[in-house]
Amino acid sequence: MKKMIMPLMLVALVLGSCGEKSKKGAWIAEDKDNYTSECKKAAEGESIPGMDADTYKKFVDQVCSCSLEKLEDGYENAIEANKDREGVTKIGEECGMEAAMSLMGEMDMGGAMEEAPVMDEAAVEEVATEEGAE
Repeated sequence: MKKMIMPLMLVALVLGSCGEKSKKGAWIAEDKDNYTSECKKAAEGESIPGMDADTYKKFVDQVCSCSLEKLEDGYENAIEANKDREGVTKIGEECGMEAAMSLMGEMDMGGAMEEAPVMDEAAVEEVATEEGAE
């Protein structure tokens, strides 16, 4: 997960398009697609202890979707977002926490977790805090 969050935070994308350009609150489709693709690529080969592959995929999808929405609302484009590492890191932490809480809610209703220990809210917050410190 740490490997996924860092590229997410750095938003290291080369965005170039002819004609249309992204703007705060209205990124063009190409920029959104590039960001989402890079976000999901960053999560490849990663996992969260006790979370099965399908649930992890849902987690990644939720984090990437949430972070895209917040980045689009707050920045002209990914290049501008990349200049605000602190702000982008905060977005990643918020989205990770939101996704984890959402999936924990699904687990309470019979979600798809392996029989490994389930992380409670305090453990999820501790992981998010550790990742923010790196």
